[in-house]
Amino acid sequence: MSTADTVVMAVFAACGGCVMALAGLTGLRQTRRIERTGVRAWALVKPNPEARGGET
Repeated sequence: MSTADTVVMAVFAACGGCVMALAGLTGLRQTRRIERTGVRAWALVKPNPEARGGET
């Protein structure tokens, strides 16, 4: 593998890492905003019957 190929792969990996980091930072920002301004609520989580192959 030549030096140019290595540089191209490194740039490609760095770009992907930057996108993932920005996505994580955006998620943290939204979580902090919800925690700061949100209201706590109870929730009922029900299983999805189709996910288990039709069992109820």
